Amino acid sequence: YKILPQIIYNFNITLNNNLFTNITMSHHGWSEQQSYSVFGIYSGKAVLLSDVPVALASAMSAALIPVVSGTFVKEGRKAAGERAEVAMHTTLLFAIPAAVGMFALAEPILETLFSFVTPQDLEMAALLLRMMTVSIAFYSLSTVSNGILQGIGKVNRPVIHAAIALVLQSVLVTVLLIYTKLGIYALPIAFIVYSLLMSLLNQISVGKELECRIHVMTVFVKPFISSMVMGAVAYLIYTVVYMVLPLQIVALGIAIVFAIVVYVLAMILCKGITEETLDNIPMGGRLKPILRKVGLRKNK
Repeated sequence: YKILPQIIYNFNITLNNNLFTNITMSHHGWSEQQSYSVFGIYSGKAVLLSDVPVALASAMSAALIPVVSGTFVKEGRKAAGERAEVAMHTTLLFAIPAAVGMFALAEPILETLFSFVTPQDLEMAALLLRMMTVSIAFYSLSTVSNGILQGIGKVNRPVIHAAIALVLQSVLVTVLLIYTKLGIYALPIAFIVYSLLMSLLNQISVGKELECRIHVMTVFVKPFISSMVMGAVAYLIYTVVYMVLPLQIVALGIAIVFAIVVYVLAMILCKGITEETLDNIPMGGRLKPILRKVGLRKNK
């Protein structure tokens, strides 16, 4: 049960591959080479990069199971719910800026990591990656809530939710591929729906099983606003540095460093980071003395 949601996710990619290649060849006259080539850009570049931030959520999900389970048994639903909210908040502190950063710097990231035969392939990969970034926060949240539900003994819920989301996204993919001209862009749209459904269904179950009330402003809004500021600064810094020093990897590295600093400062200014948050971040304890000097909010 613990690995079934991930198995369904991997099956989702395989299923979409078959649907895409079969429908584009049978209904739109694509060649086999064209279908597999375009799908390769989607799966081998856009999906691959969007999976990187989700890996953090997967690691946190695995660590959550014994923590939430122990808290649930020893301290009850309310304490477990508080632990669950902190875990979701911590996850989104990384997932949301990662998504916005990839959206803002899609082209230089792709050009730095991969080689492209044509500018059209790069343009396609960048648009696909930008579309996939929308799903990063949703899928990260659903991955963590999988761990929460498994930690309180509801191991079958994430599996049921993943299966429901898979069926609905498969229907959506089929309809979009047959009746629209979206082509490969139908797949990230369907995956956004898949990850959103997974996240919503899991959140409903977590809310029912635990006394867990998500503070939308703290968990979602503040990280999103801070990430938008970060993304704008990162894009501006990259553009300016690349104009002065046209070395892509250097410009990208400088932009990422500035992005991290701007995001942390923005989160502190809007009181989106507390000492409790740092306690749940690797090396976070060592940052407390430094961040206190610039306005870190203590736990209430």
